[in-house]
Amino acid sequence: MHDSSREVSWNYGIDDNGKIGLYIPEKYRAWTSSSQENDNVAVTIEVSNTVAKYPWPISDAAYSALLNLCEDICRRNNIPALNYTGNKSGNLTMHRWFSNKECPGDYLAAKFSDIAKQVNERLKKKKISSFLTNPETSESTSAGDAFLGTTTDIASMIDYTSFTPYIATISPSVKSFDGAKLKDLGVVGVAINSGTYFDSVHIQNSTYRSQNLDAHIKSAVSANLPFSLYTEIRSKTVSEVNRELDELQLCVQKYNPTMGVWIKIGFQNSKSMNNDIIDRCKKRLFMLGLKNKIGLYCTLEKLKLIDWKERSEDWLLWLDSHVSDVSEFECVLNPEFFMTGYD
Repeated sequence: MHDSSREVSWNYGIDDNGKIGLYIPEKYRAWTSSSQENDNVAVTIEVSNTVAKYPWPISDAAYSALLNLCEDICRRNNIPALNYTGNKSGNLTMHRWFSNKECPGDYLAAKFSDIAKQVNERLKKKKISSFLTNPETSESTSAGDAFLGTTTDIASMIDYTSFTPYIATISPSVKSFDGAKLKDLGVVGVAINSGTYFDSVHIQNSTYRSQNLDAHIKSAVSANLPFSLYTEIRSKTVSEVNRELDELQLCVQKYNPTMGVWIKIGFQNSKSMNNDIIDRCKKRLFMLGLKNKIGLYCTLEKLKLIDWKERSEDWLLWLDSHVSDVSEFECVLNPEFFMTGYD
């Protein structure tokens, strides 16, 4: 927002470049439409105007992002279709119906029928969209106009005609999962926890492997569901990471993860030592034939603990910028975070 003193009153904001920002998680009610009844069940979206006067137009990039976001919201919340009725009775609503406002402006208001039509056409196809956010769900959507906000670039870079993105993480606490059912839901792969060498206070665990690892692998294989392995590296020295990698190597050699290996950064040493640890991980994983199939999972804060720019050509990056705490690791693996060359 231009004015930092103003309070946020929407769930999502879209700027002129089509960048989407999550301001208020979907599980919380945003005071957007001046109607408690509507806002209690709505996921509200504010779209930046290219000109701050009648007819309050928006850019093509913003409109494209709006369609992507509406589709995403519907899929995640099991909304089969957008029902635009031209009044409050549908599930696609606008601010002006609840208060004496122009919002969303005549330009965007005239496009509501097209929004419903395009999104519903997408929803008829089998889950070709991605999770654009890490939301906590509500029900329906209203749209409006907004000042430019601080946003995260997500939707504008996704090719919805060819990208089938759902990948689920399987934590050690999950006893079993139905791989066939996941495939029916549009999941194209799973990231399975291989195990952890050190616990959270840096004491070596009695066993490395996840207690349900075999069952998880069997579920994926029986459903012909591609999988990767992930593990949290908590080493303080290169000698320690060698021991962690010995255990990980046994899992890689036994299970052959076709989608590669993800390393979750769980260490906080000097940058020099962190670089040495990451470089050793790369060397060992490359020796296992995993070149172009290794990635780092981390927050921006963790990424600053290594010299990432010099290593970005060798690693994929799963950037955790949606959750506030790394303990929420077991969330849907959002494909927009598979990036290289981040700096």
